[in-house]
Amino acid sequence: MGAVLSDTRPQLKDYPAIVPHLPVGTADTAPAFNSGVMLFDLEQIRAEGAMERIRSVAGRLTEKCGDQALFNFGFSGRWAPIAPRWNRQVFLTPAFSIHRTAPDTIWHVIRNLKPWQVDPTTAYGLAASFYGHLAYVGWTPDPRSTVRVHSSPWRESVKAAHAALARHLPFLR
Repeated sequence: MGAVLSDTRPQLKDYPAIVPHLPVGTADTAPAFNSGVMLFDLEQIRAEGAMERIRSVAGRLTEKCGDQALFNFGFSGRWAPIAPRWNRQVFLTPAFSIHRTAPDTIWHVIRNLKPWQVDPTTAYGLAASFYGHLAYVGWTPDPRSTVRVHSSPWRESVKAAHAALARHLPFLR
């Protein structure tokens, strides 16, 4: 299995719910991955019983545990890091937005605020791109998208120009 190292939880010990269940000899300081994008060899994970291993511990956990912790448990010691461009981990806030700077990158919005929660009338960068893709395929935005971005249009124009240049001039990334 291949995945990108986690930006926010870089070690297995950052998932305290799974640490007591790690196989003997697995260091809790071993690297952890972000489960936003994973590359699987399905035949291999089926043969190794990875999903059964995950299901077996999920039912025994006493505290809340997300998919990322469970995948890190199931694949501890059995995964390889892949290039960060496969899972560029970024986050949004109402105070600023993120603009796509690399054309050959999968952008994964982590943390609580997601592009579909941003009010389309105040969306910039990735959130505006999300709404552009919705319009392209004919989908209607969720009317409950009410988080307003408070960044100034001037600042967003500068960030958009920088991002456009960076997509064509890699040294600006």
